[in-house]
Amino acid sequence: MNKGRGFLWCVVAFFVFVPLNWARITATDGLPKGTPWWGLVLGTVVCWGVAYFLAKMLISGAKKPHDHEEREVQQLQLLLNQPLTEIRPHSAILKPGEKAYGSVRATLHETQTMGYSAGTAGVSVHVAKGVTIRTGGMKGRAVKGVVSVASGELVVTDQRIIFAGDMKSFAIQLGDLLNVTNYTDGFGFNDGKSTRVVTTDSDRDRIIFSSTLGKVLG
Repeated sequence: MNKGRGFLWCVVAFFVFVPLNWARITATDGLPKGTPWWGLVLGTVVCWGVAYFLAKMLISGAKKPHDHEEREVQQLQLLLNQPLTEIRPHSAILKPGEKAYGSVRATLHETQTMGYSAGTAGVSVHVAKGVTIRTGGMKGRAVKGVVSVASGELVVTDQRIIFAGDMKSFAIQLGDLLNVTNYTDGFGFNDGKSTRVVTTDSDRDRIIFSSTLGKVLG
């Protein structure tokens, strides 16, 4: 529960408690002199009406995200249970007779050298008359990082996995796949020569593509 919702629930409790406190005071000490009984009734109605309105709003607001998540899960389950259906890729070009079954927006990542760490220079040490030893310096090490190199379409067909990107593209024959690594946001495709790391735009796309690939490979 976030702080805003917690505060509103405190307000609800306050408006519920105030009339109860009035009732306690009335039962024990009696009404203060000059206080009309109808004023207490009206105040109770107003307080409990406000509490009811706020509580209803909070409960309704809590259910909506939950209901939305349930609908998404149901829709996703329906998609996963559907048989393979041929589609037309947006960017990837297929070979004659090749059939595509899954397509999602994705980003290709590569490990590249971002720079070099500082190296050390050699040092000359005089050990005896006419004898000087120089220690060799060390070159700086390459600093590598994962960077995005292309955005495009990731497609699975009955023959290949294709990434058709704006800057780089690749295609791997399904028969050459040695391993498919499922990440929390994408995939790693290894064909024995290299591993291509691709992330999808959403978790939904990743799940659907993974299911489609599994059906094709299976």
